[in-house]
Parts: sequence; C-alpha cells; structure tokens
Amino acid sequence: MKSFFVLILITMTLSISAQKLTVVGNYSEHVVSMCAQGCEFYEIGILQLTAPLDINETAKLSLIHHKSVTVISHGEVKTVEVLPTVAGPQSDGSGMGEYEKAERFFPEDFTLITVCEPEISAKDFEAFSAGTDYEVILKVTNPTDKVLKLKAKIESGEFRKFTLQANGTAEVVVPVKHDGWSSRLRLTIMEQVVDDEDVYRSAHKQGLASGLLFYVEHYIEIKELPKR
Repeated sequence: MKSFFVLILITMTLSISAQKLTVVGNYSEHVVSMCAQGCEFYEIGILQLTAPLDINETAKLSLIHHKSVTVISHGEVKTVEVLPTVAGPQSDGSGMGEYEKAERFFPEDFTLITVCEPEISAKDFEAFSAGTDYEVILKVTNPTDKVLKLKAKIESGEFRKFTLQANGTAEVVVPVKHDGWSSRLRLTIMEQVVDDEDVYRSAHKQGLASGLLFYVEHYIEIKELPKR
C-alpha cells in the first residue's frame, strides 16, 4: 500500500520548473501521525523528496537507530503540484484533494558517505562528565571536487569556521555549552555564507545559486564518542 500511494502521488504531481543541483545532507524519513493526506515525507538536508531512497539494509538499520544517514546526490529541484499534509485531531479537512505548488528534489543518483567523524579528548570528556563546558573534535571530509568554506556548531554553541580542500579532510574543534540535562546533541555543518539567523532560507538560496547545497545536520551522543 505504501509503494502504491507513493507511485500514485508521483504520477499525479505536475512538474512546473526544474534546476540541476548537487546535495550533500542527511537523508531521513518521516511519518505524520493522525494524518489523512500527505502523511509521509522524505528529506535530504533541507529539501523534500516525493519518494524514499532505495537504501541498503545496513543503511536502513542506521536510519532506524540514528534517524538519518548522510548522502551526496545529484538531481533536479522541481516546482510541482502536490497534495498538502492534512493532519491533527482538530483538522477540518480543508485541503483534502486540493493540489498546491511546492518544491521537491528529484535524485538521479545518490551515494552513502561519511562527512563527519566526531571525537572527544579524555580531558574534555571529564569536563562533560563534571557538568562544565567542553569541546568536540570533528574530522570532516569533503565529498566534492570543490573547495568548501564551512562552519560547524553543536547545539547552541558558537560556529567554528574552516576550509575543506577538494576531496580533502580537515579537523575542527567545536565548543559545546553544557546544558546540564542531555548528552544527545545536534551537530550542524553548512557553508559559511549561510545566515545564522535565517538558516534554512539562506542555505536554500545559496545552494540554488551555486548548484551545490551543503547542509548536514544530525545528532551525536557525547557518551558514545571515541576518546582521544
């Protein structure tokens, strides 16, 4: 039934415009609860897809455990007509069967990749365990043949800027403010030109302008990080 629904939705979408794009980001799948229409959606970074990626069993297990897997994908961004999500116990059913224009990414290919490998020093793990601020070491790999100027942060900490040579790697040390209650923290890596106050809109605009949208966001568990 799931694949049939997706097939029908794809068949009924109407393409209006298209633009070539390379996307580096985390692929995730979502299901909206208490939903009557448009209940499933799929994302790479900040772009929605119309159908799930055909990932292998190992990646599916990682997707279940970590909620996302990182990919690089080439394809097209298209403006299409889709059925909007209608959900919630108080929904009045408005929008049922009524198409609206929306942007979707249509992958032509994709490759599972590792962009970031976080570690923590013994000293900083002690600081984390003591409830004080600490730092995390990120080993970041460039999956493209372009020089990338990126910035990274963990939760509400400060961005740290760095440059990645084409197909190269770099290490960056990112400060973390100890919030006192959680060790599962959100890591975000994006291009330096992206506006800190208007992240999604700015990253989207920059990506379409350059032909490369780099936006990696996922969660790391501090207690599980390799120690240096």
